[in-house]
Amino acid sequence: MCHLKQFINFRKLLALTKVQPKCVLYSTKCREKEVIISKSRNIFENLALEDWLYKHADLNNRNYLFMWRNTPAVVVGRHQNPWLECDVTSVLKQKVDLARRNSGGGTVFHDEGNLNCCFLTSRKLYNRKSNLELVVDALTSYWDIDLSINKREDIVLNGLYKISGTAAKLGGERSYHHFTLLINVNKNKLHNLLQSPLVGVKTRATESVPSHIMNLQDVNEDINYENLTDVISNKFLQNDLVKRKEFVNPTEDSYPGYNKILNDLKTFKWIYAKTPNFEISRAFQIEIDSKVIHTEIVIEIQKGLIYNIEFSLKLNEMDLTHIVNRFKDVPYDTTELLPVLDVLENENNDAIYKFFLRCIRQTLNI
Repeated sequence: MCHLKQFINFRKLLALTKVQPKCVLYSTKCREKEVIISKSRNIFENLALEDWLYKHADLNNRNYLFMWRNTPAVVVGRHQNPWLECDVTSVLKQKVDLARRNSGGGTVFHDEGNLNCCFLTSRKLYNRKSNLELVVDALTSYWDIDLSINKREDIVLNGLYKISGTAAKLGGERSYHHFTLLINVNKNKLHNLLQSPLVGVKTRATESVPSHIMNLQDVNEDINYENLTDVISNKFLQNDLVKRKEFVNPTEDSYPGYNKILNDLKTFKWIYAKTPNFEISRAFQIEIDSKVIHTEIVIEIQKGLIYNIEFSLKLNEMDLTHIVNRFKDVPYDTTELLPVLDVLENENNDAIYKFFLRCIRQTLNI
């Protein structure tokens, strides 16, 4: 009888303290879980696999944690302007991949010192805060480091330095939440490439918010990609009897329909033409024959193509509209624009003509 009373009292205590079984923490809801780690280091291949999982994985019955890293890449958000978010010319010259992801949020720089985590689940179980708490709990339980989650739902180190940017995609019944973890990213390259040289841009595109950053290895040199993925995987799977963890090479054979997703992510139409329409305007002046000439150039970009060039430059009744027409519908791409400029610059040696072309070149930063 005494034991029965003790049992009843214990049950009451649980109810009063609202103790929850561990399996409902971190948005798992006692469902099956699986960790997938990509062997690929290519940003397009990994974004394609992430999108394939979002579209085809059984998110109604299982939660997934997908992790990967990439060779150097700049990744803009779905609604962003790559020309405003980074130095596109330098990115391409340095053979750094430029990609657009399906989620919103700001632009990030990836290299092999950066871990990417993606939590995929049903829409009704979407909870980005609990995903971040899982990672913070995993890292602080294993290493003596000061991590917290700020109001923007970024993971910060020592209360100030951002080590993780976060973004999400929410569908009718599906969702994913993904974020970066800076392990030992090349900070100089990050800062240099994520600086746009363009000025005078008028756009409605989502703009990134700059932050102070720090690498995890700045406070603990023992942290690396391998042990970080292990620690996070173990936390995610800690209550599962069957530990589902798989290292994969994303291919069409393993994921039917994968190649189409991959090819679409690499197109000009997706990376550049998805950019909301924008304008670039700049003012210039030059002195010719002791006379100062002023002009303002306004270049309109629509769907990644030069749509129109407006200017206030009239002298000697020179008709410059044919120059404007030569740029019409040319992709805003250095490899496409330079040949047009080279031809035009060899057609006429007039100072005003040359000045106008120089204004266009500088406005577009090519």
